[in-house]
Amino acid sequence: MVRQKLAAEHLSPTEVEERIHPLSKETASKLSSFQPAGKLPEKVKQQKLSSFFKDNITPGVSLLVLRDKLTKDKGYNWEEIGPAIRDAQLQGVKLTPEQNTEMTELETQPPRDSLLNILVRKFLK
Repeated sequence: MVRQKLAAEHLSPTEVEERIHPLSKETASKLSSFQPAGKLPEKVKQQKLSSFFKDNITPGVSLLVLRDKLTKDKGYNWEEIGPAIRDAQLQGVKLTPEQNTEMTELETQPPRDSLLNILVRKFLK
């Protein structure tokens, strides 16, 4: 019901999840200190991402929100996120049913902005 109401306000799936499951201060802090993608070799990026997810996926965290922060703030490609989470699962990370549902969006759809963010970017250029 809440998700439907937020989606009706033209929020993206990530923005909906961010309002329902905001990042904890601890996760936000770990994310802010996480190394940007920069010019890291692909294999190193995947190892760092997998390790980050292994240490930071908890039942209350939204995978879409993590992906959004990693792509927008740290320069990772959205297509690198899904495989890194799957690798973390092989290392013992358990996803909740809600997180498994997010994986469908995360692995198949690029991040989407809300209608408001799209319009703001268009008019600020």
